[in-house]
Amino acid sequence: MVNHPDNVTYDAFDCNSGNPHEPNTHWDPKTSAWEWDDLKLNPGSVPDSFPQEVKEALENNICIICGKKNCPYIKNNKDYQKLTDALKKGDAGEARKIYMTKFAQRRGQSKGVVMEGLQKSREAKKRDGRCGGSKPFQSKGVNLIPGIWSGWMDLAAVSGNDAYTASFDHTSNSQSSFDVQIQYPTANGIETINTIGPGSQFIKTSGIGTPRIRFKTHSVPISVRVDYPQN
Repeated sequence: MVNHPDNVTYDAFDCNSGNPHEPNTHWDPKTSAWEWDDLKLNPGSVPDSFPQEVKEALENNICIICGKKNCPYIKNNKDYQKLTDALKKGDAGEARKIYMTKFAQRRGQSKGVVMEGLQKSREAKKRDGRCGGSKPFQSKGVNLIPGIWSGWMDLAAVSGNDAYTASFDHTSNSQSSFDVQIQYPTANGIETINTIGPGSQFIKTSGIGTPRIRFKTHSVPISVRVDYPQN
């Protein structure tokens, strides 16, 4: 293993009775892990030209050096910051260049611990994702036609400073990536989040109302389900 100066001081897969180990993190019931509020790569953000374990680690905030989830090195190291910034912007060429010049040479030493971290992540995703006093989840489904947005579907109503995670995934045999649009109330009006599924999205509100969500498939007709807390 290649060491680095930053070390995570907690187990990101430990619910800890619903109490965050680190500020500005939230519990994601889809991953059964604490996730950073301000750093998330959408599924498919990492090009397939990256080694498979590196691609999966980057998409799950598992350090490609030490194999730990939410490792401070991911945010503190300048080269790692440049890599994630390029991936968020969709600049595959620049991301590939940074990886090859700054990280690829360490892969042989780090692959074992990265694989261990990924296995822990996969096992966590199989568990019941509820944590602490989190509410039971409810689901809604919708059938999607390529190129056409679905109708809006209401999520759990909010009354001020609320926060929860909505997860969205395929339920059909046919699969495709899909656009996701979420609108939610804030003190300054309605805000909109645009992301890509399957995946999940942390929603943090500061207004009164009902967040809503809609989808659009990219290639073939699919069915999608969204899971979110009951009111």
